[in-house]
Amino acid sequence: MEIGQELKAARQRLRDYLEASSYWTNSPLSDHMREAVFSYLEAGGKYLRPCLLLWCCRALGGDEEKALPAALAVEVFHTWTLVHDDIIDRDKVRRGRPTVHEKLRREGEKQFGTGEFAARYGQSMAMLAGDVQHGWAVCLLSEAAAGNGTNADRSSLALSLIKELEGETLVRLVEGEALDIQISQHPLSEVSDEEILRVIEGKTASLFSFAARAGVHLARGGYYPDDPLVKGVGEFGYHAGMGFQLQDDILGVVGEEKKLGKSVGADIREGKRTLPLVFSWKQAPA
Repeated sequence: MEIGQELKAARQRLRDYLEASSYWTNSPLSDHMREAVFSYLEAGGKYLRPCLLLWCCRALGGDEEKALPAALAVEVFHTWTLVHDDIIDRDKVRRGRPTVHEKLRREGEKQFGTGEFAARYGQSMAMLAGDVQHGWAVCLLSEAAAGNGTNADRSSLALSLIKELEGETLVRLVEGEALDIQISQHPLSEVSDEEILRVIEGKTASLFSFAARAGVHLARGGYYPDDPLVKGVGEFGYHAGMGFQLQDDILGVVGEEKKLGKSVGADIREGKRTLPLVFSWKQAPA
């Protein structure tokens, strides 16, 4: 099966699992908040991170069906970071739809009229929606080890995966976001390639690497962070994430908005420091 077909099949399985989950079918959320929480998930997306987890699990002889909760957890975790990132960047379009905070801003205008409060309302409610997604990801990950190994092994694996995601991976992601904000205010002449790569490592590659390693742990039914194979697969995930983001930055300049699901040139308008922009500046005539 070709990679495109593999992605399509895996995405459908994840969508089916999502729509059967209690959060989807029996959520205690108000309709207003529920719509915000599920907005990006319903809009689709590439689902690369959860697919990477499933494929790494399968490559090691694991049961992909039992890995579905963990895979969906990775996608939901990724989604809350997008919601918060869009607020920080003031983006208005994501996956071909209004961003969560923009959609909620419009709802705020209907209820409270135009003005500053409507904008603050949209941002505040979107942050809360992201917080719900964050908690949901942890709940899903707590189910991740079901059916793998002994009861003690399953509990230990679930807790270890949660600790790694909420500890090292989250810290790396936040550090990448923080650096991204900081260097956006630096002159291009003062931004180094190394700084940009550190941003990509934190914001993108860290979660790719976690997804790949989690797939191996789930296949083995235990948590083995020092195993050379786990480390090797994690490195593969890291480089896959780096490559994906570099390509995404290029497409953000020369791609098609319909395929990207976001505005072409948005990174330049927002002052984002990407390698295509820095390389172009360095090559430009004085």
